[in-house]
Amino acid sequence: MNYFELDPVHFYTTPSLTWSAGIKTTNVTLELLTDINMYLMLESGIRGGMCLVSKRYSKANNKYLDNFDEMSPSKFIISLDVNNLYGTAMAFYNLPESEFRFLNQKEIDKFDLMSVSSDSNVGYILEVDLFYPPELHSKHNSFPMAPQHESIIYELKSLTMQASVICIKKFLTNLVHTTFPSLVTVLLSYLCLHFYFYFNCLTQKVFHYSPEEFGPSQQLDILRQKAKIDEIFENLQDIFSKPSVFVTITHLLTCCSFAGMGMVGGSFSKTNAVKAVFYSLPNFVSLIALLSIAGGLPVEQNKLKSAFYKKAHSIGSS
Repeated sequence: MNYFELDPVHFYTTPSLTWSAGIKTTNVTLELLTDINMYLMLESGIRGGMCLVSKRYSKANNKYLDNFDEMSPSKFIISLDVNNLYGTAMAFYNLPESEFRFLNQKEIDKFDLMSVSSDSNVGYILEVDLFYPPELHSKHNSFPMAPQHESIIYELKSLTMQASVICIKKFLTNLVHTTFPSLVTVLLSYLCLHFYFYFNCLTQKVFHYSPEEFGPSQQLDILRQKAKIDEIFENLQDIFSKPSVFVTITHLLTCCSFAGMGMVGGSFSKTNAVKAVFYSLPNFVSLIALLSIAGGLPVEQNKLKSAFYKKAHSIGSS
């Protein structure tokens, strides 16, 4: 407040305070862009920056270490850091402030980039097509010049990147297509198996009591435990009612499609045979597991009801 005569309380962030202090100190009036083409050109040039130059691998030959080789040249590894790069650029180089305009064709033809000094009062923003020789790629891989801001899509200039993106997308598509229904089936089967064991334990507990021991307190305890399990089981049915139907249909249709391909016949290549096994086997196993485990739950519930009522009826008849 003493030097810049600015009250920090009136600013939301420190960068906004710094911006106002810079404008006040330099007495510069910034000109707003009114040409949409200028704005789009400058916006397309916003790409951040690479601030780290790293060497992927380096082996030192340090005389202060145990593995020092006296026959080889001495070599040390050091990590250097440069502070305030943005501040240095803004302090030692002129920044654009006003009088923005496009050059006409005559000025473009006469333009010589090498004749423009770095401390010139007139600067230029260039939009150019660059050719980056392939022989320089490996040499500049740690800190390439002219980085681009673009999405990773199929329309890439590098054939290696195109092949990598296609392979990764194919792998993820096949992985999700084959494993996601199976994962839902495994989760549902795991939960159903737990309920199967819970009902079975209650049934065995009822069988464990003799008719004389199976009094009102024991019956009430069994009914309370069954009510808790039934409540959780109903919530499970509400959650997995629709997904279980779709997953079952997915498994069934996948198995039927490959079974139909086998019945129709035709020449099967090794690749298609591997795909058939890769797709059909998990779906077939998941379908059988889901039907057997989920189908066994009503049977176990009926066993518990039958054992409970038989034991309770035997007490009443006696």
